[in-house]
Order: sequence, then C-alpha cells, then structure tokens
Amino acid sequence: MTFTNKGKKAAVVSLVVAVAVGGLSIASVTASDNDTEKQRAIDNATKIVNPKDPPRLPVLNDFGDTGNPVDVTAVKAAVPDLIHRYKVQLMLPGAADERASEIRSLAKKEKRAGEFRSVFAASVADTKIKAIEDAIAQAVDDPTFRPFTDHQVTIDKWYGVTVDGHKAFAGFHGKESVVVPDMAARPPNTQEGQWHVWLERDGDVWKLVDIKTKLDAAP
Repeated sequence: MTFTNKGKKAAVVSLVVAVAVGGLSIASVTASDNDTEKQRAIDNATKIVNPKDPPRLPVLNDFGDTGNPVDVTAVKAAVPDLIHRYKVQLMLPGAADERASEIRSLAKKEKRAGEFRSVFAASVADTKIKAIEDAIAQAVDDPTFRPFTDHQVTIDKWYGVTVDGHKAFAGFHGKESVVVPDMAARPPNTQEGQWHVWLERDGDVWKLVDIKTKLDAAP
C-alpha cells in the first residue's frame, strides 16, 4: 500500500523523517488472556522504555490481529493514510523568504493545526501540535534546509493489529521515501524499518496517538 503526494511546495527532510512530536507514555493494548504468545509479543512491542535508558524500540515479531475484525480492517486502512496526511502537512516552501512567511503566518498556522487535529487523537492533539510547530519554527533560519517534493509510505508487511475498545496498536514493516529536487538524478531518499503506531478512536474515526520507527540499520 503506497500513499503519494506531489506538490508545488517543498518540505524539510529532517522534519518529515525525524520530527519530535512528544514522548507521551502510551498504555499497552492487551490481547486475550488466553493467547499467551500474542500477549507476550504485544507487551514487548508496547513496553515503556526507561527514560534513563537509550530510546531503543523493541523488535517487532508477528503477533497477528486481535479484536473486532471490522475494527482491525479499519485500523489497517487508516494507518498509512494518517501517516501520509500528517507528513505532508510539514511541507514548506523551499525559498527562505517564502518559508519564513508561511511559518510565521497565523492563518497558515491555524490551518495546519486544523489538519493536525484531523490526524491526531483529541487526547494528544494539543501536545503534538505544539511540538510540531516548535520543530517547524526551527526551519525559518536553518541554512541546512533541504526541500523535497514527494512523500510516499509503503507497507511491506503487517506484524499485526490489536484493538481493545477505543485504543489500538499496529505494527508493520515499511518504507518512507522522499524526493529531493536538487538530487533528482538520484534514487528517492528512503528509510526502511519497523513502524510502531498507537491509535485512539474519536467517535467513529481512528486517529494517531504516537508513531515510532525502528530503522532496519538501527541497533
């Protein structure tokens, strides 16, 4: 499954692939007490990392799907769409003066906030928006700003989805790619790895709570 966006504007590569959007502790979503193996896999995938330890994510293994099949299907459909919609909102003009104008524009900031609220669950939206805007603000005078014009998320393999009431956890292996205009002759800049995604249901809509990525090259 691939989601693509091609537009006139450009974005900050570092923001799209590594923007810090908060370090909230997300409660583990549990499977049935009768399914020990799935429970162990999910506990391992969703455990809280000790703040004193390096922020390393556990390696995901197949843990299958748990919960209402309709909800599981809805989560799988929502995850790549939400990630893509979140990332394309980080797109900014490549020219320094245009970039500064857009970042400082109250109207543009409010529009971004509205889009982010359609992606992030209400329980975390305010925290995420502040963290994202703080990160975006750093691009105003950043001499190392590198724009790109395309964003893709491709899911290669689902490790599983667990739905428990209005909370869900999804794990998959996939790729995130961007195209940098001044590197058009080169292959897309791609990072590949495991994605850990926590969600909550707002009404009938699944939204993001947090996203963590463990790159294949990471220890």
